[in-house]
Amino acid sequence: MLLFSVIFLFAVNAVFVSGSNSINDADEYLDEVLSVYVPWAVEKQNLKLYELQDFTHNAQERSSDGSVTNFKILYFYGNLTGLQSIYRKSCERPQWTASNITVACSVTLPLIEAKYEGRQQKVISTYNKARFIQHNFGLTASIADTQATVEITSSPHLNLPSVKRLQIKNVGKPTIKIITDGFTDNLASEMISEHFFRK
Repeated sequence: MLLFSVIFLFAVNAVFVSGSNSINDADEYLDEVLSVYVPWAVEKQNLKLYELQDFTHNAQERSSDGSVTNFKILYFYGNLTGLQSIYRKSCERPQWTASNITVACSVTLPLIEAKYEGRQQKVISTYNKARFIQHNFGLTASIADTQATVEITSSPHLNLPSVKRLQIKNVGKPTIKIITDGFTDNLASEMISEHFFRK
């Protein structure tokens, strides 16, 4: 969630620097940050469609007939969306400590989606021969309704806001969809899904 923290800090800074140096209503304040400045920050940082790194993983299966299947799964052209949509659930009363003010709020990320193009390569080896099979697939992983707590602290005189604490309280329910070229019997869908969410 480092990426989310950077976006949030960038957005909060925009609110304070623009002249919002006092907070009379934490709900109103956070609504402005989430509805106006977070989407703006995501757009400005080119994160509306965030590119993800390519990666691979390997696996091996042995059959009772003595054959061995070696898998290599490649993931590429990945992207992440949904960072621009964050909603407030509730905020606590702002707290003053010395000359600093802190606002603590619960927020929801309704839907984060990661998409990848993928390729499964497998070599089936028996006693005296080996067979190579390759299939392409598309993958969409979705996480709905992730809950987080964020604390923002700032000195109104210095215009130096910071994210004091960002804690994921509850990661939403994950779902995964694999789109194949029709040869689903030859695709290790369960293995792909399990490894992707561990990743």
